[in-house]
Amino acid sequence: MHITIDFETYSEAELKKCGAWKYAEHPSTEILCLAYSINGAEPDLWHPAYGYPAGPADCLRKGAIVDAHNVGFERAIWEKVCVPRLGWPAIEAHQWDCTMARAASRALPLGLDELTRALGLDQKKDKRGKELLNLLSKPRKPTKKDPRTRIQDPELLAELYEYCKQDVRAELAVRKALGNLPAPERQVFLLNEKMNSRGVTIDVESVHNAMAIVTEVEGRLTEELTDITSGLVTTHNQGARILEWLHGEGVHLDDLTADTVAAALPGAEGEARRVLEIRASLAKASTKKLASLLAAVGSDGRVRGLSQYHGAFTGRNAGRLVQPLNLPRPKLTIFDGKKDVSVPPEDLIEAISHRSASWLEAMYGDPMQCVADALRPMFMAGEGKNLCSVDLSAIEAVGIAALAGEESKLNVFRRGDDPYCVFASFALARPVTKETDPKARQNVGKVGELAFGFGGGVGAWRNFDDSDRFTDVEVDNFKKAWRLQHPRISTPPWSKDEEIGLWYGLQAAAIKAMLKGEGTFREIKYYRRGMYLVCVLPSSRAICYYDPRLEERENPWTERPEVVLTYMSQKEGRWQRVDTWGGKLAENVTQATCRDVLVWGQRRCDAEMPVLMTVYDEIITEVDEDLGHDRPVERLIEYMTTDLPPWCSWWPIKASGWCEKRYRKD
Repeated sequence: MHITIDFETYSEAELKKCGAWKYAEHPSTEILCLAYSINGAEPDLWHPAYGYPAGPADCLRKGAIVDAHNVGFERAIWEKVCVPRLGWPAIEAHQWDCTMARAASRALPLGLDELTRALGLDQKKDKRGKELLNLLSKPRKPTKKDPRTRIQDPELLAELYEYCKQDVRAELAVRKALGNLPAPERQVFLLNEKMNSRGVTIDVESVHNAMAIVTEVEGRLTEELTDITSGLVTTHNQGARILEWLHGEGVHLDDLTADTVAAALPGAEGEARRVLEIRASLAKASTKKLASLLAAVGSDGRVRGLSQYHGAFTGRNAGRLVQPLNLPRPKLTIFDGKKDVSVPPEDLIEAISHRSASWLEAMYGDPMQCVADALRPMFMAGEGKNLCSVDLSAIEAVGIAALAGEESKLNVFRRGDDPYCVFASFALARPVTKETDPKARQNVGKVGELAFGFGGGVGAWRNFDDSDRFTDVEVDNFKKAWRLQHPRISTPPWSKDEEIGLWYGLQAAAIKAMLKGEGTFREIKYYRRGMYLVCVLPSSRAICYYDPRLEERENPWTERPEVVLTYMSQKEGRWQRVDTWGGKLAENVTQATCRDVLVWGQRRCDAEMPVLMTVYDEIITEVDEDLGHDRPVERLIEYMTTDLPPWCSWWPIKASGWCEKRYRKD
């Protein structure tokens, strides 16, 4: 038995800014209507004048599954409005389901309108809905002609009711088209919902302290900016005017993005340099998160709904609201007597408590950088708790080596050697260690490992290192060295001496599946099913390429025609056709398989150590303070690296972590 539901609501809260959970608990939030379908029947409608909805309540008592699109919103409204204010029965966590989650697992558009169109369904979202919601679901600014702060027009409400029912019809069509999540993935989806409902405690006092510092700095630097430009520029957001002024000073830039400004700073002088410094300081994206945190934090001091299940094509979660996946890495350092180390999180929080930019400047330099570095420790454990975090070490490097059968690389990890030092030593033809040459380890070893693993070259290198410390010729030589060191990953099919590598093997298997229905390379299998090219991972989970096609193109590198695999994907905010090739396919299967390793650990630890967030290859849990600091880390590492499933039990997986009050990045 299943119920498909859709709420329409009114609130003074802004949903996009505060998220579903804070929106639902806002005192002004009320339900305008609920459309629901029981077991796929034509939708019925409930609104507050109808009283208690007996039909859905009876189904819930019988354990019905409750389905919605982007179920986090419906769940928050049910738990924060329906249960406490209306006296409706609670819905158990395991009863929730989501058509958006099903779409995400197939790498389809997440929005209901675009999803129904991509699938070619007859039932589609009513485009009139957005206009109706703008009129009925939020306060309006009164005018002399119309002093109303809220519209409750019966005819418009009748349209909204029909719109709500149409959403349910569309969701039923999606449910029928996509079917259910496989049982293991449904467990992962439910784990994600647990994380979202638990939330993470935010140090609200420190957020306010940081905002006071930002306000002080903005006022002082804006005044300086106005003075330098003789009143032409009165705020750092006036990009066109800043570019105009810089042009007059002989500094010609195409834009004022962070990368462009950073690249221009070394060559700028005098007042032009100072204007660029002010722009860089005030335009830090990290400081904008402060307002986002305050907007999203609930009455109990926790922010919820931070994770989107299967938000990335490969199955990894994506960040929502305050985007915990792109919190800035700490940059400030202090000398501890032996070496430079990151400023301890507690010291940063204490420093910003003075609410003095001049104090921060005297202590650490740039006050805005202090605020950026303090963002992570503003995420903290609840009272009587600690955060315990463990990160899988170089898991993608381990994963691609395992998938390719690159034993020499796997032995690096088995011995416990540093893979960055190993590659840097090979590329530079001299010994490189963390102690003797940390710069070579970072600038050659780490960048090379990140850039070259999935078929990248000079362009990929520049994505990780846009400095001019190495010429294109030198970078190309590093690429050749990496490929020479990793033949099982990089060997092309025209090589006579080596077995074909992972990049080219996956590409050949995918194209074979397109032509003949099935193709396999090592443990990876591709096959055609309806509108999908399906890739089955070693874990038995599948990733999907929607509406795949083969097209003949000229290869820009060889100037010869070749067959290119394309498919439909959500890219840069649009549902569009994209190309893929062996290196990208290797990236897909590696990241997807490593995601499954992470999920294995998450599923094992969650009952004992409740998971609050996952950030790439990191699991962050909340544990009792009484457990101390070492024991929880050891336990979480055990969950994540031992008793692994057979398909990855032989991988040399290692992890490290910490247990503290505040979130940090080692």
